[in-house]
Amino acid sequence: MRITRRQLLQAGAVAGAGLLVSPRHVAVGAPPAAPVTLFTEQLPALAELGVLDMQGGGSTSLSMVNASHLFHQQMGRTPTLAYQQAGSSQTYLGP
Repeated sequence: MRITRRQLLQAGAVAGAGLLVSPRHVAVGAPPAAPVTLFTEQLPALAELGVLDMQGGGSTSLSMVNASHLFHQQMGRTPTLAYQQAGSSQTYLGP
């Protein structure tokens, strides 16, 4: 029996969909979770690090550090990358 490229792709798509909807992730009869409200937490701003006046000259050192942030009060802390000024414990979320 010969299998065509189209049949192979269709079989792969069906197998992939089967992996996405595995029985361990499906909660039958479970009540829906409470809806999560949007935008409850304020993101930290550069002003919280202290304003740096670069017009008068000078320099500073920023490091990229592993940090965590609470993006929503109904969810746990999330690991992030953040900027941190040398000698400070305050972090600023980066891109």
